[in-house]
Amino acid sequence: MKKFVLLSIWLFSVQSISANKVQSIFDELTSEEVIEITLKTDLDQLITDKNKDEYQEASFTYTGKYGDIQALPVKVKARGKYRRRVCGFPPIKLNFPKGKLKTLGLSGEFDKLKLVTHCLDDEKASEQNIVKEWLAYKLYEQVSPYHLRTQLVKITYIDSNRPGEKSERYGILIEEIDQLAKRMNTKVIGDDVNNVDSFSINAEILCKVAVFQYMIGNVDWNPSIPRNIKLLESPNGYIPVPYDFDFAALVSPSYIRMSRDYGQKSIKDRVYLGHTTTYAYIEKTSDLFEEKRSTIKRLLRKAPLIRRSETKELINYVEHFYQELPRLKEMAQPILVKDEADDLHFQGEGK
Repeated sequence: MKKFVLLSIWLFSVQSISANKVQSIFDELTSEEVIEITLKTDLDQLITDKNKDEYQEASFTYTGKYGDIQALPVKVKARGKYRRRVCGFPPIKLNFPKGKLKTLGLSGEFDKLKLVTHCLDDEKASEQNIVKEWLAYKLYEQVSPYHLRTQLVKITYIDSNRPGEKSERYGILIEEIDQLAKRMNTKVIGDDVNNVDSFSINAEILCKVAVFQYMIGNVDWNPSIPRNIKLLESPNGYIPVPYDFDFAALVSPSYIRMSRDYGQKSIKDRVYLGHTTTYAYIEKTSDLFEEKRSTIKRLLRKAPLIRRSETKELINYVEHFYQELPRLKEMAQPILVKDEADDLHFQGEGK
């Protein structure tokens, strides 16, 4: 009887492991290298209707892990808020048919992906912006397990009305937040949430987010609204997951604007936006970033497609962060300003 119970437990474990091995479409597309995909749809309609929340038919083609060409039907629509408004070519949401994914041996549970597109008509500038924003996601991976995975892609766009015309641009595929939530055994808080009590947010993770945003020079985020933050429900409080780093000084697209609300005189100026609850974790978090210093610099140095001059600027900007890092540990001194919202605003000049 005892052997039967043990065997049953083992079989259940094996079945559970096998079930967990079913890959999503994002897993299928993941690679250490830039991957190539083709997206064919009515591009004129996509751009003209970018302010409508309606899907349109498209096809998505990629090369599988064993060299096989896969062409999937997919629905696409414009997404986002600010970029949807200002970009000539909007960000895209991809919605794959669950049944088709299952026929390929993939999970039908996570059938949607975000695609960060080039936005601008300037091919060279948009290429640099895309890679630098992808780098921001990769840098955050180094300091928190609660991160969205990303894949740098080279996209061939084909207009279904003019199939002979093609254009190639770079983009970023972002995994579905629900997949991250399942991986970390948490639950996604809906986008309709508002005025989140900062004291209900996990202070240690929030501190990592705040220091990271300070490092890349980004003030375009807020966990309480939330803006450019997804929240995951866990027994240890809400877990903040940052995304959309295009307004970071590290990226600096042409449409970036500095925030005078925080006293910025330059888009390179850093502002620490951690809530008062993060103060207890400043020293621990600073030590973590120090430990990751060489890894972060290596990622910047080896980033694909970045011009040498841009790489040098990125490294210098991050190095200046490390010069300021000891000052973050002194936040109880007069350099700390406490406002009505109990947020901490630490001013740092950009270089």
